[in-house]
Amino acid sequence: MAWSGSPKGTFDLKSAYRIAMGLECIEPFSAHWIWKVNTLPRIRTFLWKCAHNNIGVKVCLERRGVSHDTTCPLCQEGAESILHALRDCPLLRCLWNQLGVLPSNQAFWRSNLQDWLMLNSKFKHIFTMVGSGAKICNDFYFYYFR
Repeated sequence: MAWSGSPKGTFDLKSAYRIAMGLECIEPFSAHWIWKVNTLPRIRTFLWKCAHNNIGVKVCLERRGVSHDTTCPLCQEGAESILHALRDCPLLRCLWNQLGVLPSNQAFWRSNLQDWLMLNSKFKHIFTMVGSGAKICNDFYFYYFR
């Protein structure tokens, strides 16, 4: 007899949790390349958490039963997913444009989360900009919405 929730066929809590939460259809993502990115350790940890949908944005919290409202607190226009919080929020789109990302850059604007992280890991400066963007967005939020 083999456990179908694990590639090895053995029972583990991670696979049981994924089945219980209805996450068994999500394909595993190999993100070992993140540890080879030449950036600060805290940014690599952040990227690892993003790649594994383990960030405290409202969509991830709702999936865990912590929150029921997934609306972005900044723009009130979309669900606050990881990609929305990093790239797709209209307030952050303006920031990315100011940092030099052109609206015509389809690879940047249309990629899914894992592809977007991997694509941008090839550019040394991008993760510094992600950190700066988060800091600017955080400052903006606390200045205007506190």
